[in-house]
Amino acid sequence: MIRKIVLSNFMAHVQTELELADGLNVIVGPNNIGKSSIAVALKILARNSNSNFVMQHDQKECSVTVETGDGHTVQWLKRKSPSNRINGRAKDRLGRGGTPPELDETLRLASIEFEEKDLEPHFGDQKSPIFLINRPPSQIAQFIDYFRCRKTGCNAEAPSASTKRCPNPVKARFRPQSNGSPIDRRLSHNS
Repeated sequence: MIRKIVLSNFMAHVQTELELADGLNVIVGPNNIGKSSIAVALKILARNSNSNFVMQHDQKECSVTVETGDGHTVQWLKRKSPSNRINGRAKDRLGRGGTPPELDETLRLASIEFEEKDLEPHFGDQKSPIFLINRPPSQIAQFIDYFRCRKTGCNAEAPSASTKRCPNPVKARFRPQSNGSPIDRRLSHNS
């Protein structure tokens, strides 16, 4: 769990420290003050990105530093090129955007590979739907089945029409609202 975020010369932030509480943290404020740049900073840190648009003008470096609840410190530092440090030790980048395994293990914000695509459950773009919300119920159920099966070991393959099905699949069903509002998507598990 992330406990503290420090942004230095990063987009709208000259020097910002955020102490996070347990559970859900909500950041609110007027437009154009740097709320979205906090999410951008975390994504750049977690994906080991080489972002050129984030350093404030006339600055020689910018950084994103995160402290975790289990005592780790992770830093992304951008000068001419980016570098990562985990607990004070430099970690090499792995080519174009590759992340060192220690980075994924420490932050626990890795993207998820599903059906040969990287899905991004932790970060969304500002004007994009929340993770999986724009997917049909069948894909949502298939995604949940796949990761539940990976965790329990009941099926090594991603469940789909062409592969073996999970023995305890998640069923997605539509339940129309009585007031005529959009369809409510609910997931239920058949035991």
